[in-house]
Amino acid sequence: MNSLSIRAKVTILFVCLFLILSSLFSFFMYNYLSGILYQKEEETIEEEFSHIFSHLKISANGNNDSYTFEYLELLSPKTKLTLFDLKGNVRLGETDSRIAKFPIEADSSRRVEIDDQGLWFFYDKPIYYENKIIGWIRVSRSISPTVDTLKKIKTIIFTATPLFIFFATLSSLFLARRALAPIDSVTKTASEIEKGDLSRRIKIPITNDEIGRLARTFNKMIARLEDTFNREKRFTSDASHELRTPITVISAKAEAALTKSKKIEDYKKALRVIIRETKRVSFLLSQLLLLARSDEGKSILNIEKIDLKMIIESIIIEMKDKAEQKNIRLSITSEQNLIIKADQTFITMLFLNIIENSIKYNKKGGFINISFSKEDNNAKVIIEDSGIGISDENLIHIFDRFYRVSESRADKGSGLGLSIVKEIVEVHKGQIKIDSKLGKGTKFEISLPMNL
Repeated sequence: MNSLSIRAKVTILFVCLFLILSSLFSFFMYNYLSGILYQKEEETIEEEFSHIFSHLKISANGNNDSYTFEYLELLSPKTKLTLFDLKGNVRLGETDSRIAKFPIEADSSRRVEIDDQGLWFFYDKPIYYENKIIGWIRVSRSISPTVDTLKKIKTIIFTATPLFIFFATLSSLFLARRALAPIDSVTKTASEIEKGDLSRRIKIPITNDEIGRLARTFNKMIARLEDTFNREKRFTSDASHELRTPITVISAKAEAALTKSKKIEDYKKALRVIIRETKRVSFLLSQLLLLARSDEGKSILNIEKIDLKMIIESIIIEMKDKAEQKNIRLSITSEQNLIIKADQTFITMLFLNIIENSIKYNKKGGFINISFSKEDNNAKVIIEDSGIGISDENLIHIFDRFYRVSESRADKGSGLGLSIVKEIVEVHKGQIKIDSKLGKGTKFEISLPMNL
């Protein structure tokens, strides 16, 4: 059974169920009809009995307990009348020995099989005259027509049931094929996807049944896989490019120092470049490791109570020299201290990346304003600058890994900073929004839960 297709299993189960139900229905229907027909025959014979008693004339012959019986009405064709005296002799009516030979059973109806005449109903009852029994009366009726009718019904049942099962099998095969056709489509599409064609999609049926929902869910899953695959391809390509550049520089400087340079100063310059590029590679690898762990859900948070204002003030002090080089004013407009439960290292990295970007892409003489407040059970931090801004077409990709807008391509950043910012916010179950106008500045809104 396990090796059969779903279509075959559905067909077999449907046919077996139909066979069981049709057999039960036929059995109960046959017994119900036979009960009704036999009950009708009993009611008829009782009516005949009442009719006979109402038209039976009895007269006594002297004092020797001899009686005369007379019946003047006609009986129905299938009904027979037999009247016995106390000695069991037939005194009136049917004298057929095959009917008269059966013993009398008072006040009872019964079915009796008579040779070559089929099935009969017998009904026996005593005859009273002046409060004493003077004989017995038997009304018998052939029920062979009823038996024949039941035989015909049985023949019809045994003939029709196989036909019904045959057509049920054909119908179930047809319905199963139509119902499972989308699953075949899913299988075919999955096979094509397995070969590398992630652009393939399943044709969605019009109905909103289980198959339709399966197809929609499958298409959504494939769309996400395709998007993930494409992002991973870009990620791998960009990561290779970012790593190849410093490694190439390191290799070129080392080779030049070994083959061309003869002075100690040249060696020192080459080593300074190698150290700088090595740090760049190390920083890039640490960022990639952080993102990889976040993707796998393995980011381990060291949750503790931290003061957001204190962390941001320490970052401002650290970034002060870079800001003064471009005459950028750094300010905090809120005096409120917010204590939250979070990972201090990650939160510091979060705001360090944003503030560093705000300085890097700001205008000379510009400003960076930081404010924070409490909203319900969340700490809200707003970082607004007067920088070069981001266009709408670039804004939707700003959190993509290795994505850098064209205005900043000359910068030697990795393009991972804002991706890490988003990952840190999400791993803390917070939200981040960005609003930017080209040439006017950028505003970040970060919302973090007070109690993670």
